[in-house]
Amino acid sequence: MQEKTYPRTFNSYDTKKQRILFAPHGPDPVFFGIRGEDVGSLLDASQLIKTQEKPAGHMIFKSNQGTGDHLQNEIDIHSLRPYCSGMITGVVSVEPKIEKGGHVMFAIKKDDTEIKCAVYKETGITEHAANLIVGDKICVGGGIRKASRKHSRILNVEFFQVLSLGKKSILVNPACAKCKKHMKSKGKGQGFECVRCGKKSPKKEIKQVSRQIKKQIYIPQVSAHRHLTRPQQRLGTANKEARFDNSTPWFYANQN
Repeated sequence: MQEKTYPRTFNSYDTKKQRILFAPHGPDPVFFGIRGEDVGSLLDASQLIKTQEKPAGHMIFKSNQGTGDHLQNEIDIHSLRPYCSGMITGVVSVEPKIEKGGHVMFAIKKDDTEIKCAVYKETGITEHAANLIVGDKICVGGGIRKASRKHSRILNVEFFQVLSLGKKSILVNPACAKCKKHMKSKGKGQGFECVRCGKKSPKKEIKQVSRQIKKQIYIPQVSAHRHLTRPQQRLGTANKEARFDNSTPWFYANQN
């Protein structure tokens, strides 16, 4: 159903985890709920679901699911309030660290004020978050977790967008200009020497390395989406006013 109705419906099934997302897991009067762009697509999609159970009817709701409405406002980093949601644009000020459980923690700074950020393993974007370095400019969206005796206030990251990337460099053994090979260390404090021609160098060289992250937006995998999370296929899509066609029943009750 998801493949046949894409991109008019969204977040019904997680293909990576092989997990159904549009149906409750416990005893519930709602059999399933399909998220989509218009009434026709929802009704067409519902007809593709084959089951031995016969639904009593259907209802169509206009909602803000998949809109990202809760992350539209800019959070004031100087007056963070518990449970508030929104976005903060800043510069990475503390190198990402992988914590126990696979979660990634880092911090961003804006106007000399710093906020800790947490990217949880369940989001599926921890690998990308771990590739951030100090100096990267990013926009993070999420909610503020209340401080406790053990932890300060933390921004629980629901997405982050890389706006600019800093240069990453590492120290490597110097290269021999003649032999085009890296020199070998002669021992602590004794410098380096080419094993072929004997040329020497006193210290290591700085080498620029390519970054394993791009200037783009990173959002969680679909099974980690909240109801309001804007899915990949809706990024850059403006929400349009939707009106019900009176010829299409928005409510239907099976009389049998």
